[in-house]
Amino acid sequence: MSPQFFIAHLKASIVFEVAGKDAERYLNNRLSNNIKNLHVGHVGIFAAALSVQGKTEGFFFVHRTSAESYLLLADGGDPDLLKTSLTRYKVADRLTIEDRSSKYQVSHLYSTENDSASLERIAENIINSEGTCVYRRNRFGRAGFDIIQLTSGNANDLLLAQFGELQELSEEQQHALRLKAHIPQFPNEIRPEFLLQESMLKGSYSTSKGCYVGQEVIQKIASFASVPAKLYAFECSADLEPTLPPTLQPNGEDKIGVILSTMYDSTSNLTHGFIRVKVRGVSAEVGPSGFIGTNPIKFFPVVDFTEEAYEKI
Repeated sequence: MSPQFFIAHLKASIVFEVAGKDAERYLNNRLSNNIKNLHVGHVGIFAAALSVQGKTEGFFFVHRTSAESYLLLADGGDPDLLKTSLTRYKVADRLTIEDRSSKYQVSHLYSTENDSASLERIAENIINSEGTCVYRRNRFGRAGFDIIQLTSGNANDLLLAQFGELQELSEEQQHALRLKAHIPQFPNEIRPEFLLQESMLKGSYSTSKGCYVGQEVIQKIASFASVPAKLYAFECSADLEPTLPPTLQPNGEDKIGVILSTMYDSTSNLTHGFIRVKVRGVSAEVGPSGFIGTNPIKFFPVVDFTEEAYEKI
């Protein structure tokens, strides 16, 4: 059976342009990852804008467009709050930080058969389209890539010429696929009120690049290998209300976590979701266990999509 190709229009995406002589230095001091490692048009990395307490004020895919300019892509959130966070420590720095979401559109193309070879051939047809960036990215547990293009670009026309018609994923379908694949997203599960390291995304921060906002907390947690809570994916054989708290075995009484997001699959009679679990009282050998109501939960580690190589195709 030949693979099917789907396109997801990522309407909640927010795109910032950061440009100026001090852009590299400022972003390297403001964000959690090593921006100096970025090469023009080659590799993108994930990085967070942290509070001094190490909490996740923003979470971005960072792409260097020139020696003095960058695109920062957030999967969602409040644009004004994100910009405020990014600019908080800007004083006399020679750079601008602007919300350019209306200038760009972001979409994701993937194959049901993890057909990377076909995807790369398709990408070759659009990669030279003016104002278009094409990057490999795992959004739904399958081979795929993001297309970041100017709203005036013709990448979508080129895709339509290739396929005739693409099957479009609704936002509800995108949400369901992501939860089934155990892939967290800002700000739904990677939340501003939580420490970055609770999200278990080790490729989104550096412990060696030197000082940056929130670095002391990052370093302390890395040194002691301890966070107050961890993010897990879960499955449960019931249609759950997301407000019900899980309880820790064996006594079935102690609350250990908070459900952050859910979706119910009526075909399998499974609820998929994410839960923030307190570390205290959880066995390091077997991980968390518990119930939601009377329903046992099966826990899974989140997929750390930040540790993969995000090279331009």
